[in-house]
Amino acid sequence: MPNTTAIILAAGTSSRMGEINKLVVLWKGEPVIKQVVGNVSGSNVTEVVVVTGFEMEKIEKILQDYSIKTVHNSGYNSGMTSSIKTGVGVDASDNGILICLGDMPSITREDYNKVLPVSDPDEKTIRIPVYKGRRGNPVYFSKHFKQSLLQHTSPDGCRGVLEENEDFIKEINMDTNHVLMDLDEPGDFSDNK
Repeated sequence: MPNTTAIILAAGTSSRMGEINKLVVLWKGEPVIKQVVGNVSGSNVTEVVVVTGFEMEKIEKILQDYSIKTVHNSGYNSGMTSSIKTGVGVDASDNGILICLGDMPSITREDYNKVLPVSDPDEKTIRIPVYKGRRGNPVYFSKHFKQSLLQHTSPDGCRGVLEENEDFIKEINMDTNHVLMDLDEPGDFSDNK
């Protein structure tokens, strides 16, 4: 299995939640970001980097017991791409990259493992989970795409990199909708038991 660095994006302002930072809200008894980091850390990734921004101190305090790297994105207001670049930029290894969203606590370690490649660290590939025809998260990029991620300029994530490299994308069919379930608005927390 190729070595993989998971980059967890935890820098946003949760603007659709009003005054509340969704990453510190309890989800099934734990803060959302703690649930996500626990699930990612329990998967087959080699290391975990959490990119902080908004309310950095709160996030770091919640995660203080985990063996992870945290890196602060001072430009977090400029969009998701800045956080992706911040996370990828601190990874000096030759690992593949798994881009994970900090607001998707339903994704299990088994789900993460299914997205990760199981062989050939030299294969040039992008792996995207799909549920009933809809693409979700996380997205795996082999080491070959690091420079593309670092040079990408569109503010709203990796979409442009995906569009430019459609030939290298492998869709991974998932058994559940976990990979589509992010938390953006107060109503998204209604299934929080």
